[in-house]
Amino acid sequence: MAEELPSTQSRLKIQDIKDDILITREGRFVMILQATAVNFDLLSEAEQDAMIASYAQVLNSLTFPIEIVIHTRRMDISSYLAYLDDYLRRQTNKSLAQQIAYYRDFVRQLVVENNVLFKKFYLIIPYISAEKSKFSVVDKMIGSVIKSKQADFSAAQLEAAKENLKEKREEMMNLFGRMGIKLQQLGSRQILELFYEIYNPSQAQKQHLVFSAQDYTIPIVQPSLE
Repeated sequence: MAEELPSTQSRLKIQDIKDDILITREGRFVMILQATAVNFDLLSEAEQDAMIASYAQVLNSLTFPIEIVIHTRRMDISSYLAYLDDYLRRQTNKSLAQQIAYYRDFVRQLVVENNVLFKKFYLIIPYISAEKSKFSVVDKMIGSVIKSKQADFSAAQLEAAKENLKEKREEMMNLFGRMGIKLQQLGSRQILELFYEIYNPSQAQKQHLVFSAQDYTIPIVQPSLE
């Protein structure tokens, strides 16, 4: 009898997602904040110096570990191009139709042919007990093989983690707010969609996610149909 291979899902370090908190299989509680971006190149030299100084102040003010993650993917405008094609077919004004066609071709060349990338920035904040001081969410959740036994957690532990992470969230919002960067906590559904997009980039571009907040127990990793 052939040996049954472990599923891809079993290799993920994610144990659960509850109350907008991600819980790893090792019993770590993690809050994910999405950050707005600042176009550094458009700032004046004085503004750039002020931004660098503010960022240095943020790093020097930290009393707990954080992780900054940049998620890069190709910008998908296929639905917008389809909308323009449909609008073009229904257009009776020849002059306006010609302008729409020019605009559609310009957008396609600019975004699709030039392979424009879309970036999202995330701040990862952990709640770690004293005996679990080593931290790297990305290493532990993406591309790692689970070797340790899944850790159980209680409702009391979850509540303690939520209170601790809430305080850290407010501190980070204040620190990054001084730089003109806004932070927003991801909810349970948004966390699920983020990891689905990470593990299924092609599928995520082709379909709209229809998960509800209660559906996060389904496998995040799905086989590609391509």
